[in-house]
Amino acid sequence: MPDQKRHYKKTPNECAYCPDGTTIIFLRRRTGQTFECLIDTQDYELVRAYRWRVALLKHSAYAVTTTDEGKRLNLSTLVCPGCELVLYRNHNGLDNRRSNLYPGSQSQKSKHKRKHKRLTSRFKGVHKVGDTFITTIKADGEGYDLLGRFSTEVEAAACYNEEARKRFGEFACLNEIPEEQACLLTLAGNS
Repeated sequence: MPDQKRHYKKTPNECAYCPDGTTIIFLRRRTGQTFECLIDTQDYELVRAYRWRVALLKHSAYAVTTTDEGKRLNLSTLVCPGCELVLYRNHNGLDNRRSNLYPGSQSQKSKHKRKHKRLTSRFKGVHKVGDTFITTIKADGEGYDLLGRFSTEVEAAACYNEEARKRFGEFACLNEIPEEQACLLTLAGNS
């Protein structure tokens, strides 16, 4: 029986090749649920030596395997060797294409976080206080800075986005402001 298990571990996952240079690796759980993991086709030879499985965490899912030494290996770490930490531009831990991965540090990871679920606003960095919305942002290891008070949630979110771009650059995790509301902000700013 141990030989069968070991053989199963070494059997490559099923995959599909896409014309855009992406390969989809299918990760099937014992429950029958299937997840799709994306990699660049150029990385397939590197990745196919392992049997990948999905690791479900609180906010994301990741492709992982166990090495012959019994250590856990994330697919992103295999694709980007030598990085302290690998971050995902689109926050999808199963999208391991090189265009979505970039090396980072713990500090950059905290700048790239999404908003917490239990806030009083649908936007990151925005909090409802009475009838107004305040915008705050946290710098490296420091306390929160108050950026301002606004009458609408969208104005406060736009203020957060602007400050996050200045402070965090490419690592900023920006609020998605609906287009029609963004246009209204632009019109209000021009008048």
